[in-house]
Amino acid sequence: MPWKETCKADKKVSLVGDWLSGNYTKTMLSRRYGVSRPTVDKWLNRYIDLGVDGLVERSRRPLTCSHQTDPKVIEAILNVKQEHVHWGPKKINDRLASLYPEQRWPADSTTGAILKNAGLVKPRKHKPRVSPYPHPLTSSTYSCDVWNIDFKGDKALGNGKRCYPLTVTDDFSRYLLACEGLESTALASTQVVLEKLFEEHGLPNVIKSDNGTPFASRSIGGLSKLSIWLIKLGIVPERIDKGCPTQNARHERMHRVLKAETMSPMSHSFKAQQKRFDEFRFNYNELRSHEGLNRKT
Repeated sequence: MPWKETCKADKKVSLVGDWLSGNYTKTMLSRRYGVSRPTVDKWLNRYIDLGVDGLVERSRRPLTCSHQTDPKVIEAILNVKQEHVHWGPKKINDRLASLYPEQRWPADSTTGAILKNAGLVKPRKHKPRVSPYPHPLTSSTYSCDVWNIDFKGDKALGNGKRCYPLTVTDDFSRYLLACEGLESTALASTQVVLEKLFEEHGLPNVIKSDNGTPFASRSIGGLSKLSIWLIKLGIVPERIDKGCPTQNARHERMHRVLKAETMSPMSHSFKAQQKRFDEFRFNYNELRSHEGLNRKT
């Protein structure tokens, strides 16, 4: 039987006390305290050699470890880290292997553990993620069925201000409904663009976006103020999976052309840049053929 969950040191002292009283044999003590006979001998011998201090619980850590990293290796790893504070275990191991190719260096994971134990690793900050969209994405079957919306990143104008191109396309016809250079990804300016499109083209059934601002948030279900507004209008806001732009490949393909033709380099002002966006939108819709439409415009 194992020791009961009481103070083990007290049990050992009690066992020694019973032995010293002369009223118990070692076999009787073994039964009384629920331990083996060799265990009784061990604790009595420790008491004889060390007194009461010998009854204190000892560490069970092995005295030696066959695979323990050599202190000189640890020192070399820490020295490289001090010279290159931004290097991780892989870079450190590669550097040491190039300096001392005859030496066998530990695995990357072991080097990382050495750096962590030395307090040289900063823990990563946990970033709350947007809840994934739980339903399958809708495949468009006619115009004004599914719209795609996204911001083509931000880029500095010639005057130093940041421009955020907001683009909206019809998923079925590839028609570029809007390409507006905005000052931010704020909800209000995005709503203004969509309201103009709704008045001109009507309401789509679905608007598909990524998980960025203002299309999603870290609230329940990933809903944002914009998506709630769309739901109230009877529009389903769908979101592609995080890190999967191929789920919105048609729109991303348009973005690649947009960047090449209008954003390299950027114009000096919003007015000049918007003029380039408008020209691109006309060419994209009226002149440029699309392979997805059998090379028609």
